Amino acid sequence: MNFRTGPATKAEIAAIAELEQAAFGEPCYPVFLFRQAYDLWPELLWCVRDDNQVLAYLLAAPMLHRPKVLNMMSVAVAPTQQGKGVGQLLVSSFCQSQQENFELFWLTVDPKNSSAQRLYQRLGFTVARYEEDYYHAGEPRLVMELDLTHKSE
Repeated sequence: MNFRTGPATKAEIAAIAELEQAAFGEPCYPVFLFRQAYDLWPELLWCVRDDNQVLAYLLAAPMLHRPKVLNMMSVAVAPTQQGKGVGQLLVSSFCQSQQENFELFWLTVDPKNSSAQRLYQRLGFTVARYEEDYYHAGEPRLVMELDLTHKSE
């Protein structure tokens, strides 16, 4: 496999939206959100590709009230590619590309998704807090953070 990572192209937006649907089902982000994200933050919508196929994507957005903080809004790996290191490649390469611009990366993860939690922990993320009703009643999330100001060199 010839994995490549980097910012998404406009031509990949439909594939990203399809991957979102396959990974999360409903509710999920619609295609127009990915298009708007591409227009607003083109360097914060990343993919892993094998040839011309999008295998995973990551969407992030800066926090307006905390300019050195980046919210990783969504990370998804195609179901057929899970457990093969694609997610780790995506998140690690993205964070490395943005470490000069941001001091803190944060994301949320379903407490039942232990494989995602292990992935993020391997990359240095820690659990900052648990929120019982993050999206709505009965939708808990772990908020995980990667604080680059506390990493040892």
